[in-house]
Amino acid sequence: MLLYSRHSETHFRSLSDRLTFHRIVCFMKTLALETSGRTGSVAIWDSENPDPPTEISLPRETRTAESLLVVIEEALTKCRWSRGDLELIAVTQGPGSFTGLRIGCVTAKVLAFAVNAQLVGVNSLHVLAENSPEGSPLWCVMDAGRGQCVAARYSIETADHRHASIDPQLMETEAWLNRLAQDERVTGPLLTTLGVRLPETVKPLPKEYWHPRAECVARLGAEKFESGQVASLWDFSPHYYRLSAAEEKRLMEDRS
Repeated sequence: MLLYSRHSETHFRSLSDRLTFHRIVCFMKTLALETSGRTGSVAIWDSENPDPPTEISLPRETRTAESLLVVIEEALTKCRWSRGDLELIAVTQGPGSFTGLRIGCVTAKVLAFAVNAQLVGVNSLHVLAENSPEGSPLWCVMDAGRGQCVAARYSIETADHRHASIDPQLMETEAWLNRLAQDERVTGPLLTTLGVRLPETVKPLPKEYWHPRAECVARLGAEKFESGQVASLWDFSPHYYRLSAAEEKRLMEDRS
């Protein structure tokens, strides 16, 4: 069971407040990348600075491969940083788009190697939970294609304490829908196409909570770094939760 807690003297309602006033033991200049879906973003955060993170969304009309480095440079310039100032790079590791995750993880690895920064991968569903308000049990869900999804259920008891009561797992979308209980809440990109199929007794969060944000990746990345969960540059790769179509085809060919 995943468990992560916030330790702050006061509860803050806004995401920026939670990020800003969390007591960080190891102050780090952090670059966070969120490329798990169609609406990616980049965030810059100096945890020693009381100002909230600087977050810039990737342009919707441009492919991630074309815009990510441009937006990273834009964010660094806005904060008057150079690449060499970066000490920690956090990136969504999955689940999500095969292409988006691959681009984000490769970019994070290359930058971390180039500037000798630490690297941390963050689960995309944990990021969704981090961006969600407290309340009844919350399902975070992302499309896995072929009638499947990756979902996890979180208990968000207060703004400072939340945990996954059901860890992220791949399941049939229909089976997940049948699993939803009365008064549970749901968020995630899959709601853009699946929302009309939700049971009437289930509560979707407002649309502004449906997509992961780099601002949350920065916070969770810092927490993972503090707990010693640093990735190896050589072993780090996306966690897709399922094989790609090409990998499944090769596997079937090998078995035949």
